[in-house]
Amino acid sequence: MLSLPELIVFIVIMGTLSRILGKKKKGTKVEAKTRLDGRTAVVTGANGGIGAEAARELARRGARVAMACRDVKRANLVAEQIREETGASIAVSHIFFLIKCS
Repeated sequence: MLSLPELIVFIVIMGTLSRILGKKKKGTKVEAKTRLDGRTAVVTGANGGIGAEAARELARRGARVAMACRDVKRANLVAEQIREETGASIAVSHIFFLIKCS
């Protein structure tokens, strides 16, 4: 279970990504064109799926991207692909979650 500060950070990050990525039209086209040069984005779960696409889009817009993932090997593969496509600065970091069971 997340602590209150962790929950607040999570909500802020998700809200920020929602605003940055803009509204989608027809499922895949992103309409927002905001440049993010000089900004840093931390994306969790970026080694696949929505997280990887969010990291890719943020990198395309000029952000430095920090990929926080549990599977570092997969994350490094995705990061290399994003670097080749965008030339962006991508950092990969291992994260793990401690789940309290009752």
